[in-house]
Amino acid sequence: ENQLTHISSVEDGIYSSVFRDKKQQLWTGSWINGLVQLEPQPLFREKILYDPLNNRNTVRSLMEDHSGKLWVATFRDGLFLYNSLSNYWTPIVYDTNGKGDIAKNMTTWTFFEDKSGLIWVGTWGDGIYKLSSNSDDFQTIYLSDEFKSTNILTFFKMDAQTILIGTET
Repeated sequence: ENQLTHISSVEDGIYSSVFRDKKQQLWTGSWINGLVQLEPQPLFREKILYDPLNNRNTVRSLMEDHSGKLWVATFRDGLFLYNSLSNYWTPIVYDTNGKGDIAKNMTTWTFFEDKSGLIWVGTWGDGIYKLSSNSDDFQTIYLSDEFKSTNILTFFKMDAQTILIGTET
């Protein structure tokens, strides 16, 4: 028997992603309240904000890599790793200009981890980046002219050799 449970309320806003980690913990990304940890039985919510002082806590997408790190994509605030044991947020720094900039104003839309452990990051307007899950070494993936948009919506692994990339157009 399947059962549907409504977990949203006005205060939670819109959920943009739902994810269950390797420890079977349920997480959601909220457009208003950041990362939300859910305990379904009985229903319990814990809001985990990455920037409570500036009230910018829009989580777009979530992913756990092969080593158990929780990657959090945000709307206009870049990319973070979240450590649930210490409740610590680590901003991912990308260094395309030699200044070690935090990926601020970057809307990270989707993730994908390939078989070699590289994280593919799809952004809204900034195309695709790849980075190692053990370092901040960003690599820009330059898209061919066949791509009409740099708004990357999704990755899908077809087989060992093929990754489909969904774009806005």
